Amino acid sequence: MADDIKKINDQINKLRAELGKDPLTPFNIADLEKAKALLSGLGAEVREMSSDLDYISKSFKDSVNELAKQKNYLSDAKKSFNGIASIAQKITEYRKGESSLNEKQLKNLQSQAKAKFEELRAISKSGNLSKENQKEVKKALEEQKNFNDSLERTIEIQKQVNKEIGLLGTGIEGIAKSLSKLGFSNLSQPLADAIEKTKNARLQTKLNNDEIAKTTTEISAQNKNQLSEAQLRAGFGGKELKELQLKNDFLKSQNAELSTQTNKYKNIAKALTDQLTKANLIDFAFTSLVNALKSVDESTGKLAKNLNISAGDALKLQRELNSAANNSNTLSVTTKGLGEALMAVNGQLGIFNTTIDKNLISFEQLSKTAGLTYDELSGVYKITSATGGDLEANTKEIMAQARLTGQKFGVALNEKEVLKDISNISAATTLSLGKSGTAIANAVSTAKSLGMELSKVDNIAGSLLEFEQSIQNELSAELLLNKDLNLEKARQAALNNDLATVASEIAKQAGSAAEFGKMNRIQQEALAAAVGMGREELAKTLFTQEQIGNLTGDEYELRAKQINDLEAKGLSQARIKEELGKKSLDDLKNQNNIQEKLTQSAEKLNEVFVSLAIPIMQIVTPIVDLLIPALQLIPILLAPIYDTFSGISGILTGSTESLSTMETIMGGIGIVAAGYLAITKGIALYEGIIAMRKANALLIDQTSVALEAAKKGGILSTIGALTIQLGVQMGLLSASLATNAALTFGIGVAIAVAAAAAGYYAIKALTADDMVSQGNTPAGYGKRTLLGPEGAIALNDKDTVLAGTNLFPKDNNSKEGTNTIIQQDNTESKRTNQLLESSVQALNELTKLSSRPSVFKIGTDEFFTATSKYSYQIQ
Repeated sequence: MADDIKKINDQINKLRAELGKDPLTPFNIADLEKAKALLSGLGAEVREMSSDLDYISKSFKDSVNELAKQKNYLSDAKKSFNGIASIAQKITEYRKGESSLNEKQLKNLQSQAKAKFEELRAISKSGNLSKENQKEVKKALEEQKNFNDSLERTIEIQKQVNKEIGLLGTGIEGIAKSLSKLGFSNLSQPLADAIEKTKNARLQTKLNNDEIAKTTTEISAQNKNQLSEAQLRAGFGGKELKELQLKNDFLKSQNAELSTQTNKYKNIAKALTDQLTKANLIDFAFTSLVNALKSVDESTGKLAKNLNISAGDALKLQRELNSAANNSNTLSVTTKGLGEALMAVNGQLGIFNTTIDKNLISFEQLSKTAGLTYDELSGVYKITSATGGDLEANTKEIMAQARLTGQKFGVALNEKEVLKDISNISAATTLSLGKSGTAIANAVSTAKSLGMELSKVDNIAGSLLEFEQSIQNELSAELLLNKDLNLEKARQAALNNDLATVASEIAKQAGSAAEFGKMNRIQQEALAAAVGMGREELAKTLFTQEQIGNLTGDEYELRAKQINDLEAKGLSQARIKEELGKKSLDDLKNQNNIQEKLTQSAEKLNEVFVSLAIPIMQIVTPIVDLLIPALQLIPILLAPIYDTFSGISGILTGSTESLSTMETIMGGIGIVAAGYLAITKGIALYEGIIAMRKANALLIDQTSVALEAAKKGGILSTIGALTIQLGVQMGLLSASLATNAALTFGIGVAIAVAAAAAGYYAIKALTADDMVSQGNTPAGYGKRTLLGPEGAIALNDKDTVLAGTNLFPKDNNSKEGTNTIIQQDNTESKRTNQLLESSVQALNELTKLSSRPSVFKIGTDEFFTATSKYSYQIQ
């Protein structure tokens, strides 16, 4: 493998050197396929460098440049040069495999090139060219033969390739389209690419073979010493022979590589394998099932409406149609098609019939295979239904009789057209002919063989039975034409409703188109009146009759031979008729082209999913039927809401005249409810504010008690105490303002509590019961001061301060010479401390708001309850 990639890299760079291109970075083993593709392209490019088309393309462009240098060059000549150069370039690119051209496009380019060369020839003959221009044009015209030969060879090779591919290309396109309908939309392009790859590989191989043959001829001419190929490669024959031999070697190796790409089946199989992955197949199955569900639902709805039955009954009928389609073993018969055929039959007769029998299946099959509409087949179907016969048997009988009748008159009728015309026959004619397929076919075929329609023959029969007028017209014609007419047999046939005989007798009496053409206008009108027609109608009948005889001569002879061959086998007329009918029916069933058959195959494959979809729909339908009543209640349930908002809108805008009674009532109720809600919320807000203000007032009262107690102790005699009181009041004021501004957000209460607590803490910091305060070292004054009625007393920093109630019960007075501070009654201080402890507890509870409800108290009074973070209930 490593040697292969090295060899290919060497060949690539060698070819690029020949083309005047720089070498490439070597490919690695992983890029082997890319390297091969590049090598193939370079090989084709080198090959085409020596081709006549490439030379013409380049040399003609050079000629255009030369013409451009002349002052008096002809613009038409320049256009012709450019045109030929462009055509040569397109064909060269196609030969290299760089573009795609079909046979029609190549021939179109050939025609364009021929026209351009003719333009150059005309310009050359004009004598108006300068010497330089004349030289360029002459040189171009000398290359025309080479150009034509190369192009002819290219077209010839393409024909060979197309013939080798055969109908496969067309078939693949049909397969791709059919698979696309099935859900494999991504298959179309890969399959087309596979065919194109095959065509290109074969084209390149044949072009290489042409070049190998050309090079081999050159080698043979120059190899005078009869050197072997190995000797030529070694250079014993000289440089030129060596290069020719190496070129041949390369082209042969290229063909060996291309041989792996010329197998159309392998290329197609690879394309299919690459695309038909497990994921794609699952996607296909899901998509097909969804499409089948949609199709079944749509068909069910159509059946229900057309047959005037419930959707449930239509779904049951769908199941019967699906079973019949699956058991028909016929590609063209599907569930959907049978349903359409059934609706067509019911529509034609105006009845309700759900019979799915062999005749209905044949009716659908003939419609799809022969391209006949339901209306065109209705005639034979009605005859079959009326007689209780078999549709296929009647069809064979009618078509066989049509062939035999045509042969009788020397014409080859289109039996399918006879089958279509039966649907246009009147009920009276059908019943008069005994609802017999043979009799009806004979009458229709006779009329058509004589250039008439059966409906017109019926009208003629009616006019012939107007005896007085008919006989008078006959006598007038005889007098003017100086010719005997005999319409008695025609009248008798008309009386017996034998329209076939009427048609043949009229044709005998009317004569030929040539005879009619020799008559004058009065004679023509007289003859036409005698046979129950107008002048133009008779002329048209005779003219058509003449065309039929001339145009179907060969086919008539062929059919006559078929009948003679059957007679030669000793078959009876009945047996011959049966054989002819069988063949005609088989022909009807096999008139689909490849594309139509592929489409029918795809539709038949979908029947698998239709078979799955029908039971699914039978499960889903009852569920949907249960949901529909519930869904229908939604508008009813929403109506009061709609009426309420409509009423509110109308009342508030003053547009009450457009409101209904219910909208007015509901709107009024809505407005009252909204007002009540607003008032309730307003009252709650007001009560909250009042409660907060009460809480603030209580805090102030409690703080005042503490302050009063402190005053009694002489504390507020100092500036510090007054500052504390100011802080408390400011805190309470801030809380009050915050409460009014943000009550709905639940933070006013927290601020109020925090501010009050701050005041309590400040006061508590200046009061103490039974306190011991250790002294600090070193000794000195200033750090500890005792405030009392006597004023501020500086204590030694090292002194330990002891404070308590009734510390000296026997003697409350200090001794002489000592400085003793007497602690006054502290009942109020205790109450204050108790209140402060409650406040501290309230603050602690505040931090737990997010986890559980908390009741905040000061003393025994409950101020509010916190139910969640930032949510409070005023007590």
